[in-house]
Amino acid sequence: MLNYQQIIDLEKQYRCNSFYTCNPSQLQHNYDTFLSSLKKYYNNSAIGYSYKTNYLPLYCKYVNTWGGYAEVVSEMEYLLALKIGVSPYNIIYNRPYKTYESIFYALSHDSMLNIDSVYEVKIIEEFLKENPNKLVKLGIRCNFELDTHKISRFGFDILQEENLLNIIQLLESYPNCKIVGLHCHFPTVERTVDSYLFRLEKLVQISKQFLKNSTLEYIDIGGGFFGNMDEKLKNLFSCAIPSIRDYGEAIGKKMAEIFYKHPAPPQLIIEPGVALVGDTMCFYTKIIDIKTIRGKSIALCSGTFHNVKPNGDIKNLSIEIIQQPDNDNNRINNIDMDIAGYTCLEYDYLYKNFSGRISIGDYIGYKNMGSYSIVFKPPFINLSPPIFEEKNQSIIGVARKKENIEDVFNSYVI
Repeated sequence: MLNYQQIIDLEKQYRCNSFYTCNPSQLQHNYDTFLSSLKKYYNNSAIGYSYKTNYLPLYCKYVNTWGGYAEVVSEMEYLLALKIGVSPYNIIYNRPYKTYESIFYALSHDSMLNIDSVYEVKIIEEFLKENPNKLVKLGIRCNFELDTHKISRFGFDILQEENLLNIIQLLESYPNCKIVGLHCHFPTVERTVDSYLFRLEKLVQISKQFLKNSTLEYIDIGGGFFGNMDEKLKNLFSCAIPSIRDYGEAIGKKMAEIFYKHPAPPQLIIEPGVALVGDTMCFYTKIIDIKTIRGKSIALCSGTFHNVKPNGDIKNLSIEIIQQPDNDNNRINNIDMDIAGYTCLEYDYLYKNFSGRISIGDYIGYKNMGSYSIVFKPPFINLSPPIFEEKNQSIIGVARKKENIEDVFNSYVI
């Protein structure tokens, strides 16, 4: 992490006392590791980077230069991909609610569109009728039982066999339409290697059951993979944490076994977000004040739980105290101190029951801040802090400026 002098230099230059750092080199390492582990056994593999996890344009541009797909779930993300130079052909469009206009645009420009709901079929039919000379290739998002404790609301239930067959037959009754892909993605805690092998095998089974007359061009098993994390963070989970390489080699090997000697093996696509960016960002926030209320020590910092725990998780993440030099006289050994955020929400705590030496002016550093932290941060009380690009523990540029009032209120009528 940055040292105290580096932090103070940034604070003075950019007038900020909380900020993120991002590390594209670590992103590339994660990307290359995952892709090479897949290709070790199955060469026709590709990564679709999940924009929703972290749509920092700097990251998205790098993934595009490395040949990765842009996996988007909103028109905003779709337009961002176009803006930074991604070919529509390299965009995977997944979303439970796709607008009429975005479906037409995606089909017109040969993006990979995975159907999620019946209402989309009607819009696609309209496009097929209006564009009889345009070949449309589609994927279908499949819903099957993965976690017996949770039912996903996304995709088509494969147990409703007749309905799914009718949809496929309807679309393929148009001479300019083909179903060429199968997709799944489950927002679940079930992230073992075996769970992904099950998803893969299930999609292969579905292809044989429902796509008998179609050529399968891709199988997309979605994302949700664990990323790199230190031992302290791993200990917050009740399960073993697979490595990126564990996932990649097992999935690639299984794909190679299934399609051994197949005349036209489909492309294997995965859609990692956390696994690529989780350990590529850090967050730094300053201790502003320390007070005691009925015997309880509470430290106020310049950040908020929105910066570090955007889903409101009550777990304490591992932190590093970056101490202000020559301030030992004011530093005491605190026991069971709560570190609170700047908002007026009573539950805004970044860390509960901290024990250690800390004082006003020190900084707290958080690692593993690349996942969802910047995309979930609301404009509540304070605006979003800047993001600095880091390389070899030195700051080399600004990846996002400190948000200002114009950024927030330009769309309002004043």
